[in-house]
Amino acid sequence: DAPNLFLINITDRERDGIVRLIESETGVVDRQPLSPSVSAQLMTIDGTPLEQIRLEEGARRYLNAQFVLTWARDIPPATAILEGSWWEAQPAEPLVSVQEFAAQALGLKVGSVLEWTGLGGSIRARVANIRRTDAVRIGANNQFILSPGTLDGFSLVYYAALRVKADQIGPLQARIFRQFPTVTAINADTYAVQTEIGV
Repeated sequence: DAPNLFLINITDRERDGIVRLIESETGVVDRQPLSPSVSAQLMTIDGTPLEQIRLEEGARRYLNAQFVLTWARDIPPATAILEGSWWEAQPAEPLVSVQEFAAQALGLKVGSVLEWTGLGGSIRARVANIRRTDAVRIGANNQFILSPGTLDGFSLVYYAALRVKADQIGPLQARIFRQFPTVTAINADTYAVQTEIGV
């Protein structure tokens, strides 16, 4: 059930066309709505600059790292909430759901306030929940998922994870390239890749 075709670098201009193409493809077995994303750097936790927080050696990768932030209205598929709760349709303040390993590395808890800086401004959100998502299922598994409205005003790039019949991946990649040459389609299906290279 794992996704085997990933589409990245989809802009607002290309989003609707990509959705129409995917919806018309009979070879697409499973998919989720396109995930909007913004690249941003984590700056503070509860008002303390990240570089002033004592982090374990394995967690120091969070310093000066660019993270892909996304937002979602509904809880992703195959996700368990370990602490806290998912947000209502219209939360009163910006909220963030944190993947469990990121929460452990950064010492986060429900109620912690995170601030990032990205192209277009700063993003501030309170931790609503800590979650665990089955990484092999189709769906958003970003370390940080924000509540609706938090990324309004930012320039978004979209990506998609699809499950496609193995023999249809190559033709679908070709159609995407012809119609949307700036969108990258990554074939992650081992069988399809081996077939294409004659293994």
